[in-house]
Amino acid sequence: MEMRSNKNIRIGDVLQELGYINEDQINQAVAYQKENKGVRLGAALIALGFITEKQMLEALGKRLNYEVVNISDLSVDVKAVEMIPRVLAEKYNMMGYKVEDTMYYLLVDDPLNFYGIEDIRQIVGREVHISLCEKAPLENSIQYYYSEVSARQAAQKASANTTQTSETMIRQSSTCLTACLSVLITQMHLISISSHLRTIQACECVWMVLSATS
Repeated sequence: MEMRSNKNIRIGDVLQELGYINEDQINQAVAYQKENKGVRLGAALIALGFITEKQMLEALGKRLNYEVVNISDLSVDVKAVEMIPRVLAEKYNMMGYKVEDTMYYLLVDDPLNFYGIEDIRQIVGREVHISLCEKAPLENSIQYYYSEVSARQAAQKASANTTQTSETMIRQSSTCLTACLSVLITQMHLISISSHLRTIQACECVWMVLSATS
């Protein structure tokens, strides 16, 4: 699976190497973390206005060897999108955009969410290739493409219902035709019997006349 360990990820060092921040800004971000428990250093630096989200992703991409992409530049395969349940895509803010025999291509805004990535890997049953993108465009794409998935599923359901209705109508027509034929055959049989009886009666009348004159 294509996931890097978060051990020894000193994102502050990478950001400094890229020239995005200095030591004083790191210290301020650490102080911010102490006041806001559970906030990562990168999120603290963004909150303080020292870096942008894109710069943060570039640093993570460099440290973890992940590509940073622009969703608008990608060709998104709706079949890949629908392999992940919408509720999980929204929960983790992750979306598939391409699928191959043994590889599933996944967009994430937080590559350190190892639990979410592993959860999706088990669902799609393939190795996961991770690409990084900004949070807001990813959220918007999830809403857009899952709406397309819903429309696609509705169309397939409507088509299936139409086929089922047609088959039902054919069966009903066949049953009706069989019943009509049965009635017709019965009527023809009765007509045949009636005609035969009249023939017999006519013969008896002739015989009686002949007997009377002899």
